[in-house]
Amino acid sequence: MNKTAASITGWTEEEARGTSLETVFKIVNEETRQAVENPALRALKEGRIVGLANHTSLISKTGKDYPIDDSAAPIRNQDGEIIGAVLVFRDITERKQAEDALLASSKESTDLKAALDEHAIVAVTDAQGKITAVNDKFCAISKYSREELLGQDHRIINSGYHPEAFFRDLWSTLARGRPWQGEIKNKAKDGSYYWVGTTIVPFLNAGGKPLQYVDIQADITERKQMEVELFEVGRRKDEFLATLAHELRNPLAPIRTALQVLKLDESKDPRTTRAREIMERQVVHLVRLINDLLDIARISQGKLILEKSRITVKEVIDAALETSRPVIEAENHTLTIRTPDYPIYLDADLTRMAQIVSNLLINAAKYTPKYGTIDLSVELINKEATISIADNGAGLTADMLSKVFAIFTQVNQDLKRTQGGLGIGLALAKNFIELHGGIIQAKSEGLGKGSTFTLKLPALEESPEISAINNASQIAALSGPNRKILIVDDNIEAAEMLSVFLQSSGHQTMMVYNGNDALQAVARFEPDYILLDIGLPDISGYEVARKLSKDLGVRTPVLVALTGWDSPEDKKKAAEAGFNFHLTKPVDVEEIEAIMNHANSEDRTLISHGIPKGSVGLL
Repeated sequence: MNKTAASITGWTEEEARGTSLETVFKIVNEETRQAVENPALRALKEGRIVGLANHTSLISKTGKDYPIDDSAAPIRNQDGEIIGAVLVFRDITERKQAEDALLASSKESTDLKAALDEHAIVAVTDAQGKITAVNDKFCAISKYSREELLGQDHRIINSGYHPEAFFRDLWSTLARGRPWQGEIKNKAKDGSYYWVGTTIVPFLNAGGKPLQYVDIQADITERKQMEVELFEVGRRKDEFLATLAHELRNPLAPIRTALQVLKLDESKDPRTTRAREIMERQVVHLVRLINDLLDIARISQGKLILEKSRITVKEVIDAALETSRPVIEAENHTLTIRTPDYPIYLDADLTRMAQIVSNLLINAAKYTPKYGTIDLSVELINKEATISIADNGAGLTADMLSKVFAIFTQVNQDLKRTQGGLGIGLALAKNFIELHGGIIQAKSEGLGKGSTFTLKLPALEESPEISAINNASQIAALSGPNRKILIVDDNIEAAEMLSVFLQSSGHQTMMVYNGNDALQAVARFEPDYILLDIGLPDISGYEVARKLSKDLGVRTPVLVALTGWDSPEDKKKAAEAGFNFHLTKPVDVEEIEAIMNHANSEDRTLISHGIPKGSVGLL
């Protein structure tokens, strides 16, 4: 919401955030005072640009009436899917006054002309579309003289931007004797382009046929340029976040692996053990922050894809506790878990559902004083899985409850600023649960009285099918043969740390630092697995994978992409290049062990069926 929107609606951006569109943008028919359908909702539903009908007023927060016109257009991602809508409106009080003047008595024609010349761009055409009159502002914006315009077809300023269907709708409306409103891109005499918001009014004869058309316009070129610039800013922001995440993940990779190596050679000094545990938790926290930032960018672009499968609520809780339990234990909280003695099945993305529950548990831990209590309960109510997380912590004010799920909102900053974070965890939880067809609710009796967050989403009917392998920890616990592993990464320290860990697990390793050396090493070393970075200094990991797949066919080693890039497009590229798995840096070595234990390089069927998608990036 920009300053003009705030001025007209009477709502500040902070007040409007989290409030329904119908409340902030309250529009009625100026004559009947009946509510008018919001054009943004129509744009989302119909997938096209939608404008307001005539005689529409906006009722501001203060109760003041503003005659407006507006348009709403769907926002689409690069795949053409609708991910939102943009609503642009303006106060047309002056233009409305000009239009009213135009329709007044012919006795006032002199005053009418003066009013129009002062406030609007005006052109008049005959029934065939020939220009019969223009005012000075029309000449100024089109850069044609009055003499050059009079008698010309109205299409003299046609930019060629709009499709034929656009003009068919325009002329169909006018032919029925109804005014038409919309936005048109025109071309000036010097070849420059400009945008106008326009109202075309047909004047009819006694038989109801148009005699002439009066076109009243307002210059909206600057506003349209701002829309383009805002879109470009958003695109660049998303690209920056993706690049930033990649660059942050690269140094985190050797740090995480080094900590896991240290864990194998556990020191007897409790201070050393404590220091390592603290570093491990902080690395996990950094990774979670990076992933949350990327998820927000993906949601804004409509690129977030759910990988749904039949899972149980227990699997969700177990996965969420792996991430959140260290935070809960660090605060010395008492965690109580209450679940039914029967499984509740969901059609859901295990990773995203676990992320939702983990975010809620971590929030409860952060905003509850030490030695507090956290209660996690699961119920099946009216075919809905209900997960509630209650704490006896800081609580929320009524004002905070109304905006707690808004992005970048900091909960109770004044109470525990050091526990802040980015303010995106709850926003992500809301987006994720809604993508699953569910809802999230927050309740609190006030400050100091704790909070309860409740998730509700459709449950599936009970299934007798039982998964042979339920989670990543079970996979890692299974024994498997030692392997020959080629590590390809231009980050030498990351490659060394990963090699040390894999050797300590009994595997034989070789390290190379570019793509061409990798191709040569395959012939000499004959690895079972190749852990292959994508961004290499000579040729990309994709090229290496494609060449190996082409040259070796079914004898190609198991290819594991080990990279800081993890968008759906990146994973698709990896699969198309021939990779079997896709792991995102900084990788947990247990994920690599899981692949080693189950993906036999001579039996690729295990790659397709042996490892659940929730544990590693199966391609």
